[in-house]
Amino acid sequence: MVPRTLSFLHNKTPPNARYRKLLLLSCRFLFSRNQTSFLTTRNLLIERNGACYYRFYEPIHLLESKRFSIPKYSFRCYTGSDSPKPTISYTISDLSQDTYHRLSEIALEYLLEYFENLDDRLNISAFDVEYSSGVLTLKCGTSGVYVLNKQPPNKQIWLSSPISGPKRYDFDSKHKKWFYHRDNSTLDGLLNEELSTVFGAKIDISVPTG
Repeated sequence: MVPRTLSFLHNKTPPNARYRKLLLLSCRFLFSRNQTSFLTTRNLLIERNGACYYRFYEPIHLLESKRFSIPKYSFRCYTGSDSPKPTISYTISDLSQDTYHRLSEIALEYLLEYFENLDDRLNISAFDVEYSSGVLTLKCGTSGVYVLNKQPPNKQIWLSSPISGPKRYDFDSKHKKWFYHRDNSTLDGLLNEELSTVFGAKIDISVPTG
């Protein structure tokens, strides 16, 4: 007799084929020393229908007679979106004007020095960087121009990228990062990703905070 909970395999499958399917289903990811071993299926994932998975929570017994039973059976279906990727949650800090100016100056002056050294190291064609009055301009030849500038009224650093467009970065005092609140990306993370592609070399910017 097929358990009621396994009716999704029962209706359209002949008996012999049904038991073979169930046997393969139970043993696919299990290992044992002999046929009488007690087998468990904690967090067993079976892929079915593309991105859909079934999770089995209870143990499965494999008997000597090659017949088997599932005493308790439960499943649920979910997709990859149910398993969120771990991310850091940044929070906009309430900076004083003095603190904002100090942190933004440190960031932009660091980037100026980094890009000047980068040009010396890679000898990039049609490359130029300049910083004046709170505005940092990075010319990358045919790849376009990056512009970073201070925005004191909002206590932000604004970025204009030829690849990803405009972004506004706030500061998180806890994690000590300039971040974009819409997608939680960081200023140095985005520059590393895009400029590594632009220059064909690894870029390892790490914006200091003091």
